[in-house]
Amino acid sequence: MKPSAPQPKAPAPEVRFSPFLPMLLLALCLLSLLSWNLFLVVNQRAEGQRLVAQLDLQLKQAAQTEQKLQVIMADLLELAKQDTQAAEIVSRYKIAFTPPAKTAKPATPKNP
Repeated sequence: MKPSAPQPKAPAPEVRFSPFLPMLLLALCLLSLLSWNLFLVVNQRAEGQRLVAQLDLQLKQAAQTEQKLQVIMADLLELAKQDTQAAEIVSRYKIAFTPPAKTAKPATPKNP
């Protein structure tokens, strides 16, 4: 038997890929990334609003405490005029009371 001559190979069929599937996967990844970012931003905003509300409450409590301490300090200064122990406390801690400044009224222009 004679060896057969090599047969020419048939040309490989041309494979064509559709760009639809890669583009679809890319779009889904992008959509999921943007959705996750939106979720994080919404949570951060809610947390920020909660913190602002909490700080407002603390600010109100601080103002109330300051008012109470001003009353106590004014009473102590009044008592220091008559009591030596109160006067000693005032002098030791150098307590002085200056009333809060009143807000100035806006200047009105004078007409000649």
